[in-house]
Amino acid sequence: MNFIEKINKLISAETINKLSSVTGESIVATEKGIKTAISMILASLTYKSNKELDLITKQAKTTFNGAEQDQNFAVILKSIFGDQLEEILFTAATYAGIKQKSMHLISNNAAVCVFEGMKELTGFELEAVESLLIKNKAEILNLVP
Repeated sequence: MNFIEKINKLISAETINKLSSVTGESIVATEKGIKTAISMILASLTYKSNKELDLITKQAKTTFNGAEQDQNFAVILKSIFGDQLEEILFTAATYAGIKQKSMHLISNNAAVCVFEGMKELTGFELEAVESLLIKNKAEILNLVP
């Protein structure tokens, strides 16, 4: 199973229904939002330097061992997108047809899926993460709307 397939399996109908219910967005828009967020997260990760990727994977590894995952994934998203986070979330929300506030929650869940898949396939070992991103770069970039 490749990386993208692994992540897509982590996006269950139950997850989408729950997010839809919490945000008040339609199921279709919620699914579009989470897939958009995943593609943007992955695409951004493919362009990170070794040092940046090391920092982000260490943050993710620590987050999976902690209790405050939602808050910590927001920090990881900030590490991934930097000062452009709000602009990126606005663009993704507009594309998906949802409120920007909803996109924040959906993006946190998208990050969980991305990093859960990464954890399962690489154990957050930096060389394995880099290899995974390089191997899947073309497919990742084709996902970006």
